[in-house]
Amino acid sequence: MRLSGLSDRYQSLLVMVIACGFCMYQFLLQATPGFIAQPLMDELGLSRTETGVLGSSLLYTYVLLQVPGGMLVDRFGVRNCFIGGLLFMMAGTLVFSGADSLISAIIGRMLQGAGSSVAIVGALCLAAAWFPSRYFPLLVGLVEMSAMMGGVVCGALIPELLQDSGWRGTLEASALLGVVLLVATLLWVRNAPKKEREEPTVNDQGASPPVQGQFLQVLGSRQVWVSAGFGFGLFGLVSVFGMMWGVSFLACLYPDNASFPAQGMALFFAGVSLGTVLCGWLASRGGSCRNTMILGSTLTLLLLLSIVFMSMASALMAVVLFCLGLVIGSYGLAFVAPEKSLPPSGLGVALAFINAMLLVAGQILQPLLGSLLDMRATSAGVTLPDYQVAFVPLLALAGIALVSSLLLRRA
Repeated sequence: MRLSGLSDRYQSLLVMVIACGFCMYQFLLQATPGFIAQPLMDELGLSRTETGVLGSSLLYTYVLLQVPGGMLVDRFGVRNCFIGGLLFMMAGTLVFSGADSLISAIIGRMLQGAGSSVAIVGALCLAAAWFPSRYFPLLVGLVEMSAMMGGVVCGALIPELLQDSGWRGTLEASALLGVVLLVATLLWVRNAPKKEREEPTVNDQGASPPVQGQFLQVLGSRQVWVSAGFGFGLFGLVSVFGMMWGVSFLACLYPDNASFPAQGMALFFAGVSLGTVLCGWLASRGGSCRNTMILGSTLTLLLLLSIVFMSMASALMAVVLFCLGLVIGSYGLAFVAPEKSLPPSGLGVALAFINAMLLVAGQILQPLLGSLLDMRATSAGVTLPDYQVAFVPLLALAGIALVSSLLLRRA
């Protein structure tokens, strides 16, 4: 039924606000370990490698369940998947907050990842169902911006909570945020406007297409693969640099400015948030996705080189971090190709596949960089040259994004 007293226009806006809130929440949970890494290492006795494994463990279930999650969204609808996802995320956060070992902490993170797996896919399917297709690139940007705002909230809120309540209390407070989203989802989220709501799936034939057919549609699309490679490279930087090792790198770079690392990464995430919307707006206004992707990946490589290898004052670094986030925000354009090249019945699977590829880099490189830092660490700790060596794979990610953007077919 229609939400009481709301026109389709306002109902669609309310649904998207809640969907964006879901994405913000799941990204906040993803990014939190990077801001509580040192207390975790101290209390649980973790090495940097183990901390990297813990941080990336959410991504294991997140990535593995992307395509199954897309199928569930296509089959049972976004609303039901959001409800189940939030329950898993809250349960995982509480398990993580009570962890007394690496294994129990990983279990909590993996539960968080399972619940998070339907967030982006579900939000994008709601965007496709509730709005005309010409707005889809802009809505992709808004959805991704909301996710990045989770990183901004982390940078602004988590250090304060950490100081007042410790890392366990911080996680418990994070779990309470899920309750608000759960109530909002139960009350207001619907899968599609009334005239399209006879079936909960995005397939208008009344049943989900065969699984094999959905996979073949995705695997047979060159645009999907190239777009996935682009997103893999750019969002890999968000996962590895933004969510995990950026804070400690800045702490090493500016040891006399204790507040700057969290503030600098908050600026980075703010840049990514704004960049996703700007790039989506350009695409929806008739701009070239391919040219925007080429420009974004090129500037990403140049700015990353300056951050890792150039010495600069913290004020200038803050500007560069914001600009890096701004151009990395073009990663959201990776989701535009499937909406144009695939039928609606396979959209959930295609979006899930690309979203999974975006997170694979984090799975691999978060623990790898931790291992590289452990190998180079001395009794005095980790130095700037150690970070410069360990961050070479980040430059490779930017290169992958650039090559992928050049291979993309012109629209």
